[in-house]
Amino acid sequence: MKRKSIERHVATKLFFLLLSGYIFVTIVLTSLYMLNQFEEIKQRGFSNQKMLLTALAPSLGQVTFDGDLDQVESLLQGIIESPSITGIAYSDITKTMNVKLGIVPDYNLINLKDYNIEIGFHNINQFEINSLFGLSGNIIYNDSIVGNVVISSSKDIIFAELRSVILIIILGMLIQAFLLWIFFRWVSMVYLHNRLTDIINGLNQLETVTGKFTPLKVDTKEQDEIWAIQKSFNRMASKLQMSHNKLKAYNKELEEKVQERTAELEKISITDRLTGLYNRHKIDSVLESEFKRSERFGSSFSLILIDIDNFKSVNDEHGHQIGDEVLIEISNLLSCIRTTDIIGRWGGEEFLIIAPETELEGAILIAENIRSKIEKHLFPKTGSITTSFGVSSFKQGDSINHLISRADSALYTSKEKGKNQVQYK
Repeated sequence: MKRKSIERHVATKLFFLLLSGYIFVTIVLTSLYMLNQFEEIKQRGFSNQKMLLTALAPSLGQVTFDGDLDQVESLLQGIIESPSITGIAYSDITKTMNVKLGIVPDYNLINLKDYNIEIGFHNINQFEINSLFGLSGNIIYNDSIVGNVVISSSKDIIFAELRSVILIIILGMLIQAFLLWIFFRWVSMVYLHNRLTDIINGLNQLETVTGKFTPLKVDTKEQDEIWAIQKSFNRMASKLQMSHNKLKAYNKELEEKVQERTAELEKISITDRLTGLYNRHKIDSVLESEFKRSERFGSSFSLILIDIDNFKSVNDEHGHQIGDEVLIEISNLLSCIRTTDIIGRWGGEEFLIIAPETELEGAILIAENIRSKIEKHLFPKTGSITTSFGVSSFKQGDSINHLISRADSALYTSKEKGKNQVQYK
């Protein structure tokens, strides 16, 4: 018996399962936590931006009304110095005062309908474009729009804040995984491995093919589940030894009977019980197969339909038992056909020969030889008996029914013209 080496210990597999589960759960929970933290930090960024714009709006409206570009730039410079702000852009209503500091999206690309909040005397709209998020809106002074402002922050700032948290979580996972490894390594080698190895060695001695069942070595020091497995297996091995011997003998006997019965049933399913020739079911199957082959490859085959002349009078004069003997004897005479030909009982006193790869002329010659042989044969209890033949050959475009119908029609012609002859169509 071929032995297979152990690639992993049981405890090691348990460790990897637990570790995989632990890592999976940790990743899922950490991902949910990170998403939540990301949203919280982003909302704090929006709040910070709103606060800055709320404070900036009155002054920015005033300096815009005064037309003081230097003051506009000074106010915006104070905003962008905030660590959470990536960029700020401002344009007055006349498009003469345009200031852009840092990275901000185009004001015209921002969808102002997504979010709208009333703060003081101006509308602030929230946006997210690519890696930027922020606020945009109109600056109102004396109930009139004097300009619009866009303030943005980068999501990279949020990721930077989360990076330290992720590093701490990963470090914690590695430390816990290392501790789990040490524990399960000890369990594997000291407690489980040695005892399970004894059981494995005992199991490897089992020879199920030859019926050799050697009892396992029982560990009496630890009467636990492993000890129970050893004891139970030894009892089972003893019973298996006896059962194996009985089963082996029974299987041999049963296999022989099954083979005999299978062969018998197969023969019965395709053989006519009286004559020993193929039955109608088998002949139909062969005929269909030969028809498909000829249709596909363009080859030819022929049918020879045979009927015993005056068979009814044989039964009437001599009885059905003698009629059956005549059928059997004619079946024996018909068995002299070529090895490539197939013959079967078509029904009653009719027989059918399928002659593969045979044109009409060849089939007629076969039929004539059989007819002559039967005519010359002396039947012990009935004397001379003759037969009539109908022959047909496959033609492209034929159907099975047409082919059989032509052979049957030819047989009918043979009967009409005096019997004991071969006709073809």
